[in-house]
Amino acid sequence: MQNQAIQVRNLRKCFRKRNGFRKSTKLWAVDDVSFSVAEGETYGLLGPNGSGKSSLIRILSTLLTADSGEVSMLGYGLPGEQRWKRH
Repeated sequence: MQNQAIQVRNLRKCFRKRNGFRKSTKLWAVDDVSFSVAEGETYGLLGPNGSGKSSLIRILSTLLTADSGEVSMLGYGLPGEQRWKRH
């Protein structure tokens, strides 16, 4: 059995869109996404514009934080355990 390089479980990210001065609506960029990628495996993200591909990559690269869910890369939880991240 291969080790999992990336594990994503129940990931969610929401943005708010303003509709005037006090009103806003929620826009789900990533809604309950789960997948895993084994070491040495190639994985692709396909989808139409606005489906959350860039938001998912930004979460995986720690440029965004997820609203809920779990992400681990090479056994380290994100965004908390960033010892492996290049400074």
